Amino acid sequence: NASTNEIVKKAGISKGSLFFYFKSKKNLYLYLINHTIEYFTNKIKEYNLTFSEDFFDYMVSMSVLKMKIAILEPLKYKFIYDAYLNTPNELKKDIKKMLEGIFRSQKEIINMMIDKKKLKEGYDKDKVTDLIIFALRGMYDSYIEEYEGISAEEALAKIENTKDEMFEYIDILKRSYYKEEYL
Repeated sequence: NASTNEIVKKAGISKGSLFFYFKSKKNLYLYLINHTIEYFTNKIKEYNLTFSEDFFDYMVSMSVLKMKIAILEPLKYKFIYDAYLNTPNELKKDIKKMLEGIFRSQKEIINMMIDKKKLKEGYDKDKVTDLIIFALRGMYDSYIEEYEGISAEEALAKIENTKDEMFEYIDILKRSYYKEEYL
C-alpha cells in the first residue's frame, strides 16, 4: 500500500527515474512480486535440501524450511501472501499467470518425486499429488497464521513441535496412499 512518493523518497530517486524504468505502477508491482518470489526460491536453494528416500519426509522438511524462511522474512512473506490472496482486480490475470507457472512446476517436480510403485492400486498419481499439495499448503498456512504476532525467535522455537505435528498428518497420508510394505 505504499505510494510512489513514499517509494521514491525511501529509495532516494526521482519519480521520473522510477517510471522511466518501470513505466507504470502495475509493472513495478509485478516486478516486486517476481523479485520476492526469486528471493524465496534462492533462499530455499541456499539450504541445499536433498531429496530423501521418502517423498513425504522430504515434503515435510521443505514445508518446515519454507516456514522458517517466512518467519525470518515476515514482510516479504506477507507481501507475496497478500499478492496471492488480495490481488487487485486489474492485476489478477497477470499474477494468476505468474503464480500458476510456479504451482505447475512445483506439481511437476512433486509428481516426478512420487514413486508410483509405492502407491496402493487404483490411485491416480496426479490426484494423489494434488491432495498432498492441498494438505501441505493448508498446514503451512495455518501454522504461519498461528505464528503471526509472535517474535521470530518464539516462532522458530515452536518449529520442532510443528514439524512433529506435520509428520503425524503426513503419516495419515502415507497410510492412506502407500502400500503396506512401504510404511
